[in-house]
Amino acid sequence: MNIFEKIDGVLKMLNVQFYDTMPTFGENNEPPLYIVYSLYDVPKTWGDGRLISIEYVITVNIIGTNIRKVDNLQIELLELFQNYDFAYAGCSYQMDSDCPKQYRRIMDFKYYL
Repeated sequence: MNIFEKIDGVLKMLNVQFYDTMPTFGENNEPPLYIVYSLYDVPKTWGDGRLISIEYVITVNIIGTNIRKVDNLQIELLELFQNYDFAYAGCSYQMDSDCPKQYRRIMDFKYYL
């Protein structure tokens, strides 16, 4: 199982639309609550000159128009990801010009393979 399959498998349990890149929505077609994630990796462990393990840093954006639903999804996502061995690495709380009239939680998790 690759890292994208792992993340997608966990996110499917939430019954919320999610994307691995920022989608383009048609006018009035943007869901009121959704998730967008991205990730990068760094080498974690080396042995005998060979890469043994990789650390993935996953950034999960929860985007929504209702702050209560955004906050509830944040709590649910935190619990779920930890149950599937993702380590919580922090969160940023935003409402900015990138997403006007929307609330955004930007959560980071780490996962080791």
